[in-house]
Parts: sequence; structure tokens; C-alpha cells
Amino acid sequence: VRVSPSVQIIDFRYRRILLEYKIIQIEPSVREVEITFSAEELKPRYDAAYKKILPSVEIKGFRKGKVPLPMVKKMFGASIEAEVNEEMVNEFLAKEFRQTNIHLIDSPALTKMDKNKDGSVVCVLKIDAFDELTLKEYKGLQIQEPVYNVEDDKIEIELAWIARENGEKIDAEEITDDDFVITYDYSHQGADNPEPHYHENTAKLYAPAFPMQLKQNFINKKVGDKFFVDDKNEAGEAIQTEIIIKNIQKVIPAEYTSEFIGKITEGKLDTIEDFREEISFKLQEIYDSKSREYMIDQLLRQLNDLHSDYAIPKAIVEAEVKNQAKRMLENYKLPDNFLDTLMTQMPPEAYIDSERTIRIEYLITKIAEAENLQIEDYDIEPFIQSELGRNPSLSPNWVKEKLLENEHFVTSVLKKKVIDLLLDFAETTEVPFEEYASNNKNPNLYEDLVDDYDDEDYDDDDELDDFEYLPDDIEEEVSTESDEVTKD
Repeated sequence: VRVSPSVQIIDFRYRRILLEYKIIQIEPSVREVEITFSAEELKPRYDAAYKKILPSVEIKGFRKGKVPLPMVKKMFGASIEAEVNEEMVNEFLAKEFRQTNIHLIDSPALTKMDKNKDGSVVCVLKIDAFDELTLKEYKGLQIQEPVYNVEDDKIEIELAWIARENGEKIDAEEITDDDFVITYDYSHQGADNPEPHYHENTAKLYAPAFPMQLKQNFINKKVGDKFFVDDKNEAGEAIQTEIIIKNIQKVIPAEYTSEFIGKITEGKLDTIEDFREEISFKLQEIYDSKSREYMIDQLLRQLNDLHSDYAIPKAIVEAEVKNQAKRMLENYKLPDNFLDTLMTQMPPEAYIDSERTIRIEYLITKIAEAENLQIEDYDIEPFIQSELGRNPSLSPNWVKEKLLENEHFVTSVLKKKVIDLLLDFAETTEVPFEEYASNNKNPNLYEDLVDDYDDEDYDDDDELDDFEYLPDDIEEEVSTESDEVTKD
């Protein structure tokens, strides 16, 4: 086999008396395996195959099982020997290939099977595989810790938000100010989407971070009005989004009486002073949680950058991008036959982000192995208690057993332990929260990973759920990506 000078032959060249193979790296994470089976090794396997099939062979002019071997070889030899060759390849993969410690991603593709004049057979496989990973120093990473202290103006914004969220809503014909809830249909239109597909959305103009420019487009509009706004598609290209007003509701803010405060706090509080203090506490919790997410994001970015030379197999990246495309079809309720078209329009960033995400997943797994992290009783006790709270009749041991049988649960807990370890060993420098947020236009590059690793659903303190306005508002407050018309 001739090898291009640009191709790297890695150190897997093996020879035994009856078998020889070599592995050639043709591109990152893609290899070609060339196996040569000698005639001495193949002959007894062929003979056994012929002996096994002879009794069942039927050919006109001969009794069943009495067909001469030379005729069987002439008529069926190629297919019989090909089956034997494939069996030999499978045995090779199960034995000799395992010694290489190359981690296969999918079943290898047999691209070549040639028989030489000396009776030996050469088989060539193309495989996608993870390279061996050497972890670089992941302890002591330097990150910034965004710090935020809740101020009175933030509390006033929250009070205004709560009053409107719990206020009376009256049908109206025209939008005159911020205190309105609007239901509208929208459709993105551009060269890549010439036919409009309408989707319904609801917007609250009084939301603290509702884009001002978009808000101005709604003012003075009436039910049935139609207008266009500038927007961007998934590839960042300029498009027009059509908006049709379907319903308008005027919001009359609630008044902060003792009765109202008692109602929304489920009887815990009854004065505006205590309620302000409670809001301040909850806001601080949320900003602290967001700060932790920012720090995790920095760690994951640095972890990726440290190992950016580690190639992720193309097959895995393409599969992940395809999954993203499928989710987009589901979100926009488009037919499955749009998938191929959508795949051709997926931007390069989708592949880059998918590769980063997969690399991070793999690195996290390897760090857990390197640190010999195990799931301890204290890791799963909150989950057990949470489940028992919903189903008191269950046995704690049974719940524990079922949790540990759940692969996704085990993986998520181990991921969180790795993140906690990275945070514990990180070197942090405090910076103002708003300064950090304004300087990082695209936080949470690995948002899905952060949500998975840092899942606090087991926390006994669920008081945050009593104030539904808080998560939405803070998400809007810290987001710099609120210029999409479809975002509330």
C-alpha cells in the first residue's frame, strides 16, 4: 500500500506468523486499518466452511450433498470465502485490535477485500475513533468571579414587575404604553425561507429587558395590524420578520396591600418592608447563581482551549449537528423532509460549537476517571429524599438502587462533582457583575452543559418558585442576546 507523504503512520504495526496488520492515520480521528491474512491461516478456515456447506448444496444433476467440491468452489467459492474473510476481520477486531486501545465510535467500514496470487487476503477498514487523550493541567485555572450587591433600584423594578404580573388584564384594541400583553403571529422571511410559516408568541411590553427598539414598533398598533421588523436568521443573515397583532390586553398593576402581599407569599409576609427584604434576598441568590454559571463557563472555555488540539471525530460532530437540526424542525413544526435542506444551511458555527461541546463532555469524563471520582451516599441522599417526599411508600434502598441504575443520573452527578472540583481548585479574582456581563457578549457557550452539571433541582429550598417573576426577569437582565423578535 502506498502512503502519501502527508499521511502519518502511527505506531501500530503488528505481525504474527499468520497475520499482519498496520494502522494508518489518514486524518484526525480517522484511521485506515490494513489486515493481511496469510494463506496458511485462511486454508483451514475455508476448508471448514466448505465441509459445513457441502451437505446442503443442491445442483441439478446431483443428489443433495453429493455435489463435487471443485464445482461448489467454482459456483459458490467467492461468497463462501468472503464470509470467512469477514469472520476473520470480526475476530481481529475482537482480539488483536483491542490491544491498540483505540476507542471505536461506530462499526468500521470494510472498504477493500483483495486476494493475492499467493493466496493471502488483504482487507482494509476505515474507522472513526477517539485518539488517546493526555489531560493537561486542569487545576489552578484562573477565572474571574462576578460579584453583585442588590441595590434599591433593582428591588423597585421587581416590585413593578410583580404588580403587573399579578394585575388585572383587560382586552383592548390599541397599544398605548408599556403596560400591555400582546399575542401575535410572526414569520421569518428571507431568501432561505420564501414561504411564510406563522408561529404564535406572547410578549409583555413591561418586561424590564424587553428591547426598546422592538417595543416602539408595537406602540400605537391595533388588533389586526401587520408590520415588519429587521431580524437575523440562524446563520446571522439579515431577514425580515412579519408580525401580525392578534390580541391586546391592558394590564392594571396590583396594589401592595397587606392582603395582596400575604397572597403572593402564601401567608409568609404581610408588610411591604418585609417583602422588599425577601426580594433582595432572592435577587442576591439568583445573581450568585448566575455568577457561578459565569465561572463554570470560564472553566469550560479554558478546558476546551487547553485541549483544542484534540480532534473530535467528524462522524460524532455531524451527528450532533443533525440532532440540532431535528430539534429545530420540531420547534418550528416543520415536516421531516425539510431536514436535508436544513442541514445544508446549518452555519459553520453549529459544527464548531458541537465539536467544543463534545470535547468538553469527553474531557469531563476523563477528569472523573483521573480523579477516581465515585458517587457517595451524600451525593444522592437529596435525590432520595425528594423522591420519598413524592412517594412516601417507596423504600429508600429501592430508590437508591434505581437511581444508580440510571446512566444519565450517574453521569450528571459525576459531571457536577468534576465541576465542583475545578471550581475548588480555581484561582479567582473578584470583578463587578455588570462589568463582567457587559464584557462577555456571549455567556454560557456551554449553556446545556452548565445546566446539566449544575442542576440544583434536589435543593430543599424551593421558595424561589413562589416568585415566578424572578427567574424570567433576571435572565432578561443579564442577557445580551435579547434582540430576537421571538424572545419575550
